[in-house]
Amino acid sequence: MKKKIAIIGFCFVLALIIISMMQPSEYSVKETITLNQTNAVVITHIQDLKAWRQWSPWFERDPEMELEYSDPSVGRGASVIWKSKSEGDGKQTITDVVENEFVKMKLEFYKPFTGEAYAFFRVKSVEESKTELTWLMESSNKGLVDKFFYFAFGVKSMIQKDFNKGLNNLKKVVEAKKEA
Repeated sequence: MKKKIAIIGFCFVLALIIISMMQPSEYSVKETITLNQTNAVVITHIQDLKAWRQWSPWFERDPEMELEYSDPSVGRGASVIWKSKSEGDGKQTITDVVENEFVKMKLEFYKPFTGEAYAFFRVKSVEESKTELTWLMESSNKGLVDKFFYFAFGVKSMIQKDFNKGLNNLKKVVEAKKEA
């Protein structure tokens, strides 16, 4: 009986290892939304890191998150360090901005797991005062442990849910604003 349990346990662990090995080494998550607002207003809410409190799903889940902003907290070079019991610890830095078109950010994760990712926000006018916003994140699974967590926790679908929530929150915020 113990031998059967050991064999079943071994097969289960082996299956997890094989499934984990089959996970992608690199992955991306992309979501798009159309907002009834100009590119300028939309991009302002993305490149102003303090404005994220108004729409980010992560701040919504942990309103007590500790934040340390760079000065300035807007535009290329701006960063925020976060510490959160539920959302982990990390740093977000704006690495590139093309006015009214594009923002690129580097994400560094410190706790509960270490990692790195890049987020991209691209805005495109689709009509007067109507903007298509795409939020893209690219990252990698550097080893078997990363691949296991990617599979076991459904990382891609978890991020997609957060992106959808964030984009819909942002839509409410920017559509309530009048263009300056």
